[in-house]
Amino acid sequence: MTGRVATLVPVGPRAFDALAVLGVALAAAAAGVALTIEPVLAAVPVGGLLAALLLVDGRARILFVVFGGLLVFQQGEGGLDAPKMAFLLLFGVAFAGAFLRVRLLRATPAYRLAQPLLLGSIAIAVLALLSFAVAANNIIPQKDWLRDIAPYLLVASAPVFALDAQASLSRRRLVQLLIAAGTFGAIAFAVHWLERRGIAHLFASRLGLASHFPAAALFAFAMSFVLQAGRTRWLAVAAAVFAAVIVTGNRATLVLLLAPIAIAFGASRHRTARSVRLVVVGPLAIVTTLLVALVVVRATGADAASISERVDVLRSTASGSDASYSERLVQARVAWSVFTENPVLGHGPGTTFEWQTLSGRGVSSFVLDTPLTFPAKFGLVGLAVLAFLLTRYWTFVRGLIRATGPTVAHLALLGYLVTALGTAFGVSPLEDKGLSFGLMLMLALALADITVRHSQAAAPPGEEHQQPRSAGALHTRSRSPRRSLSPP
Repeated sequence: MTGRVATLVPVGPRAFDALAVLGVALAAAAAGVALTIEPVLAAVPVGGLLAALLLVDGRARILFVVFGGLLVFQQGEGGLDAPKMAFLLLFGVAFAGAFLRVRLLRATPAYRLAQPLLLGSIAIAVLALLSFAVAANNIIPQKDWLRDIAPYLLVASAPVFALDAQASLSRRRLVQLLIAAGTFGAIAFAVHWLERRGIAHLFASRLGLASHFPAAALFAFAMSFVLQAGRTRWLAVAAAVFAAVIVTGNRATLVLLLAPIAIAFGASRHRTARSVRLVVVGPLAIVTTLLVALVVVRATGADAASISERVDVLRSTASGSDASYSERLVQARVAWSVFTENPVLGHGPGTTFEWQTLSGRGVSSFVLDTPLTFPAKFGLVGLAVLAFLLTRYWTFVRGLIRATGPTVAHLALLGYLVTALGTAFGVSPLEDKGLSFGLMLMLALALADITVRHSQAAAPPGEEHQQPRSAGALHTRSRSPRRSLSPP
């Protein structure tokens, strides 16, 4: 008996492009038809097309997650509304695509160094699953649980998206993404708080997520360039970012000052040179920041009296005249009471805290201005997972520095992590969605340095300084050298 052997014919680039064009055309036609029937249905084919793109393209994934998240998660409005639900669904598709890509990187040095981070991510994922059962047992609505656990899932996914991004984009492109995200984050933060406190009346009350972490990531990277590489022109970038966030009078932004200290003293190699640069550029940085802040005040028409009031608040921090500090103490006692009632597993994400302000007004919220919200929601088990996560990140940073010595990206990551730790004295940084967006880009840059160094070491003599086309590619076609954005 004879038969015909079936063979698989690979699809060529032109055929693949034709299929892509056909898919776009069909999606556009479906959206047009759906628009005539029901406007909401028009988003279905467009969403399907976007989901397909996120599944196969690493560049689209990191752009969507970082900038889509900064735009969708606008602090304090809408709860878990339709745009946020759509983002979370597409985020799941993007994570699936990144996870499949990362599985192909197991033999790379970047993946091997990132294994402690992946273990930390698994620990957070397990904690999230456990918290779902705890929240259900305490009759917390699933929607409230999802809204509250979302920032933790973003943090857990950060190493996966970072590995995917460094394999999909060159180091230069990653730096450009960080500059764009940090700049947008700083402007969004300034616009929100200037409007909220009545310091200035701008064209909008919100542009995006009002988090200081994207700005902190860019600030740490710029200061690392100044202190580690001696690139003083990056001082202007750092001063502009810091001025944009500090002009709001928000005390949380002062933690950015921890980044240059951590960068200067975080690694023994070249520590003296970095510390001397910190002493030299420190006064210059202060003057530059004040000048930029003055420009921001003039450009926004900020009220000088309001700024003076915020300065007085900064001076009276933690004193009896600081009403905000007294209010935080009240919230801390509320969180501590919930923790003592549920010490082992906590009360679960989505817990609504209720208390009375100093003026006697009743308030109800699932977010408090105290780091005790974390043990209140996750208990001692959550604290154990948090301690494990911190040790994994410390192991990762130490492994980076030991592998290649301190680089701009490695020290910037260290400064960013220290900033997050400093934030933990006031609030729980893991509940700030901006933390994960900055973390993804900082981790991607740090891992890209490892990949580039490995590629240069494996290159034939005379080609060590040629940069790969992609920061994640181990073997690429040779081309003319390009100037790197980080020092050798």
